[in-house]
Amino acid sequence: MAPHDGQMPRRRPSVRCASPVSLQRASPSARIARRHRLPATPSAEPTRYGTARSMRSLCRKESGSPASRTGADPSASSPSPDSAHKPHNAPPQPPSAQPNHQPTASRQLGKKTPPPTPTHLSTHPGRAVTPWVYLPDTPDGIRPHVATYVRKHGLDWAPASQTTMTKGSRDILVLELKHASGQNIRVVNVYNAPAGCDHPGEGAKKLMELPVTRSPCLVGGDFNLCHDDWAAEWWAGSTTAQAAELGDFLGTEEWELGLEKGSITRMSEGGGSALDLVFLNRPLTQRGWLASCEVRPDLSAGSDHWPVLTKLQCGQGQALRRELRFRFVRAEWDKLRQQLMSQRDSLLEPALSKLRAGREPASVRHTIDRLAEAMQRWIFAGMEAAIPRTATTGQGHPWWSPECTTATKELSKMEAKLAQVLSGGLVDMVLQESVAQARSTAKRKLAAARRNFYREQAGKIEGNEIFVVRKWALGQRQYASAAMRDSDGPAPDKAPGPDEITGRVLREGWSAIEEPLFVLASAAFNEGWYPTAFRTSTLCALKKGGKRDPALARSYRLIALLPVLGKALEKVAANRLTWFAEQFSAVPLEQYGAMPKRSATDAGVALTHDIHVGWARHDRLTTSVLFFDVVGAFDNVTPGRMVLRLWEIGVPLPLIALVASWLAARVAAIRLDGEMGTAEPCATGLPQGSPLSMILFVLFLSPMWDAIPAGVRLFGFVDDGGLRTQSTTIEQNCRTLEQAYDAALHWANENGLWFDKVKRELIHFPPPRIKPLPKLLPVRLGPAEDDLVHRVARDASVRWLGIWLNPSLCWQHHDARKQTRLVPP
Repeated sequence: MAPHDGQMPRRRPSVRCASPVSLQRASPSARIARRHRLPATPSAEPTRYGTARSMRSLCRKESGSPASRTGADPSASSPSPDSAHKPHNAPPQPPSAQPNHQPTASRQLGKKTPPPTPTHLSTHPGRAVTPWVYLPDTPDGIRPHVATYVRKHGLDWAPASQTTMTKGSRDILVLELKHASGQNIRVVNVYNAPAGCDHPGEGAKKLMELPVTRSPCLVGGDFNLCHDDWAAEWWAGSTTAQAAELGDFLGTEEWELGLEKGSITRMSEGGGSALDLVFLNRPLTQRGWLASCEVRPDLSAGSDHWPVLTKLQCGQGQALRRELRFRFVRAEWDKLRQQLMSQRDSLLEPALSKLRAGREPASVRHTIDRLAEAMQRWIFAGMEAAIPRTATTGQGHPWWSPECTTATKELSKMEAKLAQVLSGGLVDMVLQESVAQARSTAKRKLAAARRNFYREQAGKIEGNEIFVVRKWALGQRQYASAAMRDSDGPAPDKAPGPDEITGRVLREGWSAIEEPLFVLASAAFNEGWYPTAFRTSTLCALKKGGKRDPALARSYRLIALLPVLGKALEKVAANRLTWFAEQFSAVPLEQYGAMPKRSATDAGVALTHDIHVGWARHDRLTTSVLFFDVVGAFDNVTPGRMVLRLWEIGVPLPLIALVASWLAARVAAIRLDGEMGTAEPCATGLPQGSPLSMILFVLFLSPMWDAIPAGVRLFGFVDDGGLRTQSTTIEQNCRTLEQAYDAALHWANENGLWFDKVKRELIHFPPPRIKPLPKLLPVRLGPAEDDLVHRVARDASVRWLGIWLNPSLCWQHHDARKQTRLVPP
């Protein structure tokens, strides 16, 4: 009997469109894929995202090739006038430094996470899979039938916009992508429901209604249609009405089939069928971008549909450059130590001998640089011999074990064998039972690996960390924003610097590294010379905390990834400067940052103490506080002023010389979305991420306390400040604060700093039970309109150093906000 649309197998619809270079289907009907994904983050609308979550199948464990199933790299994107849609838990993209890449305005799902080995508890330890997910813009309560996964790292394609031409349809999704070379492509993800399902034939109908595009376009999805142009041989002559209509449309518009005619994408007892299709329009085929399009049963992970892998080559068709990173979880530390010990004498002894002997200063500095470079090469060679490298695909789960790999591969082989038997029209009950057993075994292996991983992570939680772990279970909604607006000792698992050496390598190989590093550090401090090889850094843009606009450059902080050997020297220098500042009172007592035995809590206690003391006086003083923040604090410290400040407070000359050389001739390259920029000289600023930067900035800022007039107390925590004054009237407090702020601003401007106008906040603390209630006045800090700082209302509160303060100084506001953070929404 000839098949028709109504005879297509009814199943839960879902299509994965992986990227412009990878289109495939992963049906959620595969129980193993559906039940053994990572635990989904709770959401306010769980049913809305159920289909997308169920498609996170086992196949995402496989890394694939340049055009693997995980998709394209949305290193950046630019908004489009027609890119209007609802946000879906989308992490905002950091600002892009590339001319063709801008942050996306499209809806995304997922959360960017650290490497597989979790180093802090603020991020879910098991979320190492990092694709963004795009869903159709459907009405509330309507579950989408398609989802497009776009890989964040490793590919040159970036999302540009998600069109609204298909708004309201859950069966089709159109995504515009841009290549690093400037080329564009449109990717259309389609699910065409068969007869008997909701809205049958809707996907193909919407596809044919799309306007013609002159740019390259790739269409892929589950069409559930039989046509002589693509059907398998035993389905020939079974063309349905809608299939004929679609075939006429494709022929008229000169579309070409990506797969070979008759390519089977789904096997069944009645014979295989070609349901998953890929089409390419004429502009795409004319450019010759299609490298291959084939069915890949070997990539199957339990789905009843086989993956379809499509590879595109844009421009010159160069192969994808995949970054290889050290896989420390597979490191052979004994081999590393043996390698270091065996090569230490041959690589380091010449420079070590010269430093022990002592020469002229110029010769000593040259030898220090040579020894630093030799030590980097020496440790790196040991790492290459003892630590394997793996491609950074952005995929994989941290709980994945070799047993999981063995079980899934065995399942894939047996399913492929069963498909081959079924294609011959045979039924092998024994083989089918073996496949079922293999599927059950894989299911148990994955569940056990994941369960053991989370138990191990939970066992590491101590003390107050339990409150941070709470974030693992929260569904934090994030929204994509428009493009970036233009605007004028080391922990073992920290991200490595340009030399790729981590603190764990330093610790594991300490028995061999200790002596050469001690000789290097001694020579550097005695000579006052910081090795040139350690002055190179990589800058990474990280979003600041709080609810900040991701479209603003000020919402991001550039963190410097420094060579770990250099950070060891910086830590020693920071300890010496801290001891000197504490011993000789070089830092004011009201500066509570970067100094031992001082904290933000101490600053809050000191301020509240002053307020209560003023209230307890016989004349019942009113306290007023003006909070401010230094803009780009670390970035605006000039080397000359910093060295002068150290000389003024009497720091030993060799230590001053070491800091001066550390600040001089620095080079940094920005790394953004997996792309590394060119190294550029840094003439000013302290690198954030260095152990030395914090104490240096505190010393640099200390003279500002001397510029504050009498009667005003300045509280500081690194770059956050608060001017406190007391009197019997709010009017007098406002005049005093205006004078004190003017003095502080004058000192800051003279030293290359300025204050953030947006972060200025004023709060008055009138005595309780005073009649009549005094009027809370603002302060004017300049002639401009935005220089008028309004006071905090009586029923409002202001946040300073994590403490919520209100004019009555009651702690209900603070307690309520802290409790809100602890209770899931």
